Amino acid sequence: MRGLWVIACCLISLGAWAQDSATPNAAEEAAYSAAVHLKDPNVRIAKLDAFLSAYPISSRREEALLELMKGATEAHQIPKSLEAAKQIVQLDPNNVVALAVLAYWCANVESFGTPEQEDKRKSECTGYAEQGLKALDVYARPADLSEADFEHTKQETRAVFVQRIGTAALLKKDYARAQKFLQMAADTKPSEFSVIYPLALAYLNAPEPDCARGLWYVGRAISLAPDQNTKKSFAQFADNKAIAFNVDERTWSEIMSQAAKSQTPPAGFQITCSAK
Repeated sequence: MRGLWVIACCLISLGAWAQDSATPNAAEEAAYSAAVHLKDPNVRIAKLDAFLSAYPISSRREEALLELMKGATEAHQIPKSLEAAKQIVQLDPNNVVALAVLAYWCANVESFGTPEQEDKRKSECTGYAEQGLKALDVYARPADLSEADFEHTKQETRAVFVQRIGTAALLKKDYARAQKFLQMAADTKPSEFSVIYPLALAYLNAPEPDCARGLWYVGRAISLAPDQNTKKSFAQFADNKAIAFNVDERTWSEIMSQAAKSQTPPAGFQITCSAK
């Protein structure tokens, strides 16, 4: 969560959106400025809501919504952040900040809909990620952002999109698509358990498993587990997978040792394994 908030804050603070509207009047500008400079995110949210209500067609509307989205994320008001992000995308379908927030949070917020409604919602979330990838292709570098920072931010944001697409594919048991997009995410975030764990599953649970890469990434996931309970349960799952693929104990121990120390499998990494 913090990583996404940093990306969003960086882009917003650097003015990473198009602005070609007319200059707001003095009262409107004063109201906007007073709202965005408040330090308490909850107070800032309230003031921005008031600003958007008072000036519904303001030339500052998209900027205010971006600040509202940032403040809501900072205050952990995720539904509020998503609501603002959806309004931003209505104004600008290529706004990568809003699309990243939607792709990251959309499928993770608690919902009490029917299974059909949940499927529709998750499909919409994946759609935001796919839309975001296309938007990145035409995303122009802001003048006040260095080329190096721009490329880094794009890479981090792309990882959000491909992780969402890959995770959605895994849930639908589209293993080839899951492997493709989750591997892209892992190339950028090789130490993120939330990326490496589903990538391992995508390799191991496919109709034709890639047991070498799957077991390497499952070993990597064990080393990245966020707590001891997760590490213990996932280690048991991994041990069972190694047994299922007829991998001897020594080889499996070496894989886990290597995976704990290295972010990627060694070049030409192969092991002898076969499903029982």
